[in-house]
Amino acid sequence: MNRHFTLNILGLLLLVVITFSSGCGLSTSIDSPTSTPESPQRIGRIIYSTTHGIFSFDLQSKTTNTIFSTDKNQYYSFVVKDSIYFSMGDGISGDIFKINLDGSDLEQLTFDGSNILFSVSPNGNYLAYSPIPNQLFVLNIQTKKSQLVYEKNGFVFILGPWSPDGKKFFFTQRSLTPESSLYPISPAFLYTLEDKNTVELLPAVIDFGFSSIPTWSPDGINIALNMPNKSRSGDVGIYILNIETKAFQEVAADIVADQFEWSPNGNMLVYASRIEPIRLNLFDVKNNEKRIIFEGQTPLYANYQLWSPNSKYIAYFTNISDSPWHLNIQSIDNGELQTFEVPPGIIGAIWIEK
Repeated sequence: MNRHFTLNILGLLLLVVITFSSGCGLSTSIDSPTSTPESPQRIGRIIYSTTHGIFSFDLQSKTTNTIFSTDKNQYYSFVVKDSIYFSMGDGISGDIFKINLDGSDLEQLTFDGSNILFSVSPNGNYLAYSPIPNQLFVLNIQTKKSQLVYEKNGFVFILGPWSPDGKKFFFTQRSLTPESSLYPISPAFLYTLEDKNTVELLPAVIDFGFSSIPTWSPDGINIALNMPNKSRSGDVGIYILNIETKAFQEVAADIVADQFEWSPNGNMLVYASRIEPIRLNLFDVKNNEKRIIFEGQTPLYANYQLWSPNSKYIAYFTNISDSPWHLNIQSIDNGELQTFEVPPGIIGAIWIEK
């Protein structure tokens, strides 16, 4: 089961501010009808989290069930296999928890009150987390034993996704001294679980937090990432890197993206532009073509675009200031769109088959 990742500790404050105060004007859908009430192909459930709850939206019955609710603050969550992992705390610090999809068996995984950022392997066996600046750990979820895997003074670590085979994950390191650059740059490191080895894979990726961490394709061969333009100094772009051949494919030469999401079949990549008006862009990897799915004014981190398991639909969250949040489900083939009202403050989501 895939994931939705989190922001770094500096970006977390930006997320909270933008989520509750940003966004104005009307949202529009590009090249699509306004609504198609019936669409039997849309099956499964969308699991999504807000700052105070976790919910399940059934696409056939169009009903919402509460999986978990709390008076505390939730920072970040995602689904792995049959469990939801999330961090929760008092608004400043927190710990990591695990709960079944039906809301049963809540389990606390960390206990020192300083864990907000984490990343879980696809098999649900390991959890990478950085409880304090300078240190990065991996927790064996079954044995509850943690191991220090990387340490560097004066830095915080931004955790990225595990590879589909669950053997390695990306992370970047950010100096505790804020960088003044509009596009801060950090190296991307790759940690391998089997040999407990960390290597610097890329010397310069655009560093806005989890959204700019290299993101794996489903087959584990390609990664999508933001990095300085390879031909024009001073510009930045979006690229796909083949891990095996080290060859680059240019997606966009003059744009920085948020929230790369590969389609489950690996043929397409959806990404959100970082500047307003917010756009969701669909890139066809094989044909090297792209088009706009959505354009509008909505909080920067509020999209959380997610694919249907059959790669036929893309779902995303939008809201206009002082109005309800909406879940939008759009056909990749013909642009047909359905929209549903959801609770405010979305912090993560995934579309599952069952």
